[in-house]
Amino acid sequence: MPTDRFHTPSESSRPNHLQRPSQRPPVPRGSAAGGRSPISTPGPRPRPPAAARSARESVPPTEGPPQPGDWLWTCRPGAEDDVRDELSALGISSRVLQAGLVLSSPRARTRTRAGTTPAAFSTLTFARQGLPVGLCRSISDCELAEAAALIVDGLYRGFKGRPIAVQVFSADSEAGKPLSSRCTALSEAIAQDLAARGYPVAASGPAAHAEGGQILMVCLLSADTIVAGVQLSSAALSLHPGGVQRVRRPAEAPSRSAHKLSEALAWLGHGPQAGEDCVDLGAAPGGWSQVLAERGCPVIAVDTGGLAPGLSRRIKHVRQNAFEFVPEVPVDWLCCDLAYRPLEVAALLARWGRRRWARFVIANIKLPMKQKVAMLDRVREILASGGWTGLKVRQLYHDRDEVTLFAWRGFGLDTRVQPRRPTGESSAAASRPPQGARPAPRPAKSSPRPPAKKGSEKARPARGGAAKPSKSPPKRGTGRTSASGPARREDRGAGRGRRPASPPAGRGRRR
Repeated sequence: MPTDRFHTPSESSRPNHLQRPSQRPPVPRGSAAGGRSPISTPGPRPRPPAAARSARESVPPTEGPPQPGDWLWTCRPGAEDDVRDELSALGISSRVLQAGLVLSSPRARTRTRAGTTPAAFSTLTFARQGLPVGLCRSISDCELAEAAALIVDGLYRGFKGRPIAVQVFSADSEAGKPLSSRCTALSEAIAQDLAARGYPVAASGPAAHAEGGQILMVCLLSADTIVAGVQLSSAALSLHPGGVQRVRRPAEAPSRSAHKLSEALAWLGHGPQAGEDCVDLGAAPGGWSQVLAERGCPVIAVDTGGLAPGLSRRIKHVRQNAFEFVPEVPVDWLCCDLAYRPLEVAALLARWGRRRWARFVIANIKLPMKQKVAMLDRVREILASGGWTGLKVRQLYHDRDEVTLFAWRGFGLDTRVQPRRPTGESSAAASRPPQGARPAPRPAKSSPRPPAKKGSEKARPARGGAAKPSKSPPKRGTGRTSASGPARREDRGAGRGRRPASPPAGRGRRR
């Protein structure tokens, strides 16, 4: 039996690992080129994802402490590789600094500058906050007031005379949580130093953003090492320290899922208003439905399971499969927190958008343990096919292996606003039926009777000045009620110099 029976077409043409595929000649079948025998040649290795390939091809940042010009990204512990995959897709090299912190270097195809955030950073999903590194130093031998003065002296060139919010935080990990008390003390010391120098100090990130201010961010890598930077509030990924916004759970909330919706609405900055109809898919035990009802919204909770007792009367429970539910009328908000496969949930949301059953959607998508970035790309494509636009996706603080997304309906047009038509637009365009609707049938046009030619026999009046009455039934609008009824107006005025009306065709007397 020949020894090349172990070869497959892919194995026989597999190139040498030291050359590029475009520069390598194919290996002949049965040859031992490359130093390997045909029998001992292993099978082809699976091709890694594009994000992993770009991460290997990019230049890794140098080991050591962060340097000015780098970016420090906070994330959920365990999501460091997902942040690196997203940065690699943007051409930015990165490395894990510690649990919950990723450091990216400007030595990549996309170069960044401290104090500014490229527009592409706003698309990051797994990064909570981005800190442009402007200062990195040790404060082991400094008191709090002295450390605050050193931080302000090192960053004052980035101040632009706008209100400044001070945010001091540590990594959201087991090593960073013991530093929370030191973060609070250092934040107060920096705010006092700024106020003593005459800088306007904002109470929080949202307060600074309302006045077009800045955020002074300080991250404690340890009790003795800090990384600090300044950024405009409008360019920050989050307005809260480290991108963490904790939401207190109401006493009457039936589950912790209420945290996720409350944080998501605060992240968006807007949400369902009182009186707007909402549908909650996968509602049991009713955490999201209760949050919506507290905002004054009528809620249709769809779930085969039961809801917790004592919920608001605004909630109507429909025991039905969420994938089979069809609303009687379109609603304003579609809320979805289904513990199901992400692609099937995305297809369900796309169906709601394609059929225009809702104006806005806010949903929680569960993700697999691996290749989360690639899965999110497919989810985005499915939602876009359903007409959802303005898509925002972020892994919030209360999300685990899941992300929160928001979108509104409209194929490139904001359906919330009715556009005004220009004054010179034709009435035909204004009355154009919507897309997909059948056009109304055109009414039958009644062709006007052509006027009789002058001098023809049909137009000549009968002798005696009056036309011979017709035996045919009268037509509408002629002024006659029957064949023997009153004469026409033209006939009654024929003796006073008016021209009598022409008799019906074929009824006039001939000479």
